[in-house]
Amino acid sequence: MEIIVHIGRPKTGSTTIQSFLDLNKEALVEQGIHYAAELSNTPSQKEFAIAACDFGDMKVPAGSVRTMAKITGRESLRKYAAAFEEKFAAARAKLGKDDTLVISCEQISVWFQKVEKIKKVDAYFKQFADKVRYVIYLRRQEDVIPSSYSQRIKVGQTISFQEHIDGLIKKLDYNKMVSNWAEAVGKDNILPALLEPDYLLNGDLVDDLCQLLKIDRSGLQTPPRANEALSVDATTVLRILNEIEPFATPEGDYNPRRTGVLTKLMEMSIGGDRQGLTRDQYEALRNAMDPHNEQLRAAFFPEREVLFPRRPDQKLVEPQEETNTDAIELALRLNYGAEPKPTT
Repeated sequence: MEIIVHIGRPKTGSTTIQSFLDLNKEALVEQGIHYAAELSNTPSQKEFAIAACDFGDMKVPAGSVRTMAKITGRESLRKYAAAFEEKFAAARAKLGKDDTLVISCEQISVWFQKVEKIKKVDAYFKQFADKVRYVIYLRRQEDVIPSSYSQRIKVGQTISFQEHIDGLIKKLDYNKMVSNWAEAVGKDNILPALLEPDYLLNGDLVDDLCQLLKIDRSGLQTPPRANEALSVDATTVLRILNEIEPFATPEGDYNPRRTGVLTKLMEMSIGGDRQGLTRDQYEALRNAMDPHNEQLRAAFFPEREVLFPRRPDQKLVEPQEETNTDAIELALRLNYGAEPKPTT
């Protein structure tokens, strides 16, 4: 049996990939491809990343995944992983020796970036298969940053856009990322691809994925586009709400007082302006990323002249005027009945 793990990155069409695999999981079985969607309660099969943490004696990073999984320490991690392994073992028992198990877990590329940790992840999957390969899609950094900011706010974070840029820019060195994976699992076992129209087969992500996985797409269903970004205004409102009404309760459950809020804000975002980079932010980002991108191009994409060519029509925004966040916060506090912030 072979295992192919789609490890992201986040905001590179992962939802589309997961939706396609889930939508066609029964038809794919006829091609020897198995996508065990029932193993996870979310599209991104985070359980595999958590189980790898347990296997490698690593901590689950702080964040919404750990909170919602109610992992507070080693004992709760062991219990969570053991329950998952029972379900995973039942799924593996249905597979033949010539079958391919496809897993999609974008937490893997985020949580495990150092060579020694990647080796532990690889060892975890190699318990179950003779061959393990990893697929990773890379999206130009100037697109990832605004999109990933919206996603962070959706899952309860409260940082500003500039704080997001400052923290993420250190993590978007794709050359280091892919090179570490190549060193840990072997260059032939890491399959990097670009989320660029001129790179993807037929300019289509699903076509490109099918080519990588050797899937015959004829007759298979196409998922609708999903997981769009919030508008700038909706992002601002939700960021402030995250401070007033946390994403999760102290017990680790989803905060019921937030029910329906994200859906409504997504509806209100239709047609609205999305978060964008100013010219100064864009130039600083390109200057920081271009040398790393060139190293990656030379090592993994030598057929391309430039990994991510500058777009002549790159959309940039003017520096935003200061938002009256106090007024927004007051309105939200009135709506949610939250206690006012203490004055000093």
